[in-house]
Amino acid sequence: GARPALAAVRSAKWKLHFKQVDGRLSGTALYDLDEDVGEKHDRLALNAEVARKMTETAQRFYDQLLKEIRPLGRLPE
Repeated sequence: GARPALAAVRSAKWKLHFKQVDGRLSGTALYDLDEDVGEKHDRLALNAEVARKMTETAQRFYDQLLKEIRPLGRLPE
């Protein structure tokens, strides 16, 4: 079946965008929403540890989601 799409996560002032490759998440951009609500200035290189922790948390969530996902079905009429 199709895998759920997970494109970004938030933690306090941070928002991390990532891509998924073979079920693994990889950060692509990190924004400080307190300073940059328009998401124009990527802070990933300057805050690699923040991105790493957020990616680990998101990966655990995504892995659990994949374990618990049910196939699409229909309700009885």
